[in-house]
Amino acid sequence: MQQGFFDVTPIELGQLGIEPAVAVLRDMLWAEARIVGIPSAAVEVPSAVMTADGGVDAAVNEAPQSVGNGIIFGPMTAYQVKSGSFNLSATSNALIENLLIKPTAINARKRARRRLSDHEYAIEDISPRIRSCLDACGTFVVALFGDDNPGKDEKTAENAITIFLARIDDRYKDAKVKVWRQSAICGILRSYPGICLRIKNQGGLQVVSHSQWALNQDMLVNFLAAPDQKKVIESLREAISDNANETVHIRLIGEPGIGKSRLVLEALRTPELSPLVLYASKGTNIDGAMVSAITSAQHKQIVLVVDECSPEKRSEIANTFGSFGLNLKIISIYQDPEEGDRTRNYRLIAVPPLPREKIEEILGSYGVEAPTVRHWADLCEGSPRVAHVVGENLARDPSDPLQGDGIAMIWDRYLAGDIERNSDEFYRRKLVLSCLSLFKRFGWDPAVRDSAREVFRLVVKAVDDNLTLAQFFGVIDQMVQRKILQGDKFLYITPRALHIKLWTDWWRRYSAVIDVKLLVGNLSPMMREWFGDMLAYAKASPVLKPLVDELLGPTGLFDDSGWLNTRAGSQFFFNLSRSEPATALRCLERTIGRLSVEQLRGFDGGRRSVVSALEEMALHGELFRPAAKLLLSLAEAENESWANNASGVFSGLFSLGYGDVAPTSLAPEHRLPVLVEALEKGGVR
Repeated sequence: MQQGFFDVTPIELGQLGIEPAVAVLRDMLWAEARIVGIPSAAVEVPSAVMTADGGVDAAVNEAPQSVGNGIIFGPMTAYQVKSGSFNLSATSNALIENLLIKPTAINARKRARRRLSDHEYAIEDISPRIRSCLDACGTFVVALFGDDNPGKDEKTAENAITIFLARIDDRYKDAKVKVWRQSAICGILRSYPGICLRIKNQGGLQVVSHSQWALNQDMLVNFLAAPDQKKVIESLREAISDNANETVHIRLIGEPGIGKSRLVLEALRTPELSPLVLYASKGTNIDGAMVSAITSAQHKQIVLVVDECSPEKRSEIANTFGSFGLNLKIISIYQDPEEGDRTRNYRLIAVPPLPREKIEEILGSYGVEAPTVRHWADLCEGSPRVAHVVGENLARDPSDPLQGDGIAMIWDRYLAGDIERNSDEFYRRKLVLSCLSLFKRFGWDPAVRDSAREVFRLVVKAVDDNLTLAQFFGVIDQMVQRKILQGDKFLYITPRALHIKLWTDWWRRYSAVIDVKLLVGNLSPMMREWFGDMLAYAKASPVLKPLVDELLGPTGLFDDSGWLNTRAGSQFFFNLSRSEPATALRCLERTIGRLSVEQLRGFDGGRRSVVSALEEMALHGELFRPAAKLLLSLAEAENESWANNASGVFSGLFSLGYGDVAPTSLAPEHRLPVLVEALEKGGVR
């Protein structure tokens, strides 16, 4: 990429027909209006540019309030666009006549067989909107998108137009006229990189314009917004309109499939914002070459949207472009919030799920019947993208059963795409994604790809030893192309419903193949954490309850307190406990509940997670008493000195907080007997 990445050439400009040329001028004027403080409503562009409209293709009816790029003039400006071979010069009176005079008057002259040089037009023969502009002391601009003859001088052509007007009426001898040829228009366009990208219309670019982005398949589906989504759109527009003397960086966060990218697209779908947009589909598209291109345009108005922008890339972009000032607005999009997102460098906006009624409306738009809509709405979990996938699949083949294994059939079709579901390729896709689903995400960038190799070595090969590493990587590449795997350096499965389904399928089909304790012990710290994070999804689907019960049961992962007394094991337990707190409590009663005081003093590796788990269990009224007793046992064998140790948490269970600050749903009068019993036994000091 060269420094002129956003530059439009005269050849590219000359290929535009009249309608695209007028659209380019319109977007230039909308973008400029925002810069110079004019409302976009002041920019008038007729919808039918091919019909006679008074000689004007666009007009701005207000004067600039500030300095811009010099394309809008006070008190008003009228524009006429010409494409193709319109070779305007000082001697081309017939072309000047074509610019200024009403078609009916020109036809009348020709019918009378009068030469232009001998004919005198009346002031009423001037095209009405041109005359209106000139009478208001406005500026008439002729934009020649198809003419760039270097031997012609714009000033000479401008003078010729003024002379032509003065022959009609002396009042126009000082008329303000400007002629823009291709080279001048190309120079003006450098101020609007987003418009340049649309004109260039090249495939495979690292960034695209708003209109090109809007043509992506996932951006074409019907858009529905509830009040919360509309608030996000309003917040985005408000932040972008902030003219503080600093680069505004908006950080948009939300679950996969929740509609983050579409909300940004719609927020920017306004006359004054859409021409300014540069969209990158992933953070790595903003590489060194693109940074150079944007830096070369740093004095231009740009709204840079970066999708799949990891925290690391977010920080890099902020450091690189942080000094650009009010000309640059950045919107970076990612799925998970990170502590750095909450610093003053960013304006954090979270995207909420779509309400159930809107999900049902999306499903219904595919012709799905009401009872079926209600059945499938839960699966979508507030995700419009999932709703569209489910609705489309149901509409495509309504003969498929919608009960029992109906979910599997739908997601099998989603994975299969254009291949047969009984093919070897489909088997590999499903196997690889099922194994990957054990982890919240995995590394795919070359610098972190070892984590993907971990999945292959420790999970995939244990399930199917015939699958090669090349096939494994090939499936990942395919799924990235189909956007089932998304992300930048680290990939994740989307939509979440598919991730949960694949995760469930793996445990049902393959859990007997692998010793989970051995697997967790062999994983790198990062992958072990992401393996444990997936357990949070267990609560989202009742079908996973037997699996969690089995993992926490007497023959599961915690047959004694050994693995529980490790950081990895206790964190794993903590995640399981959030899904099935009652089963987890029974697991603790069976393990640490049987340890002596001396043994409990030696229980230190897993103590933090176990104390946290018991604190959450006590929130449930029916679990309060047994959870409090286990906390008391740990408190009697206290080996920590900080405030939130077992002793501190146990004491906090008996605070008299109310509502959100209450330590449990159990009323104080029902908690008191537990405290009295502990006092009588001398367990509380």
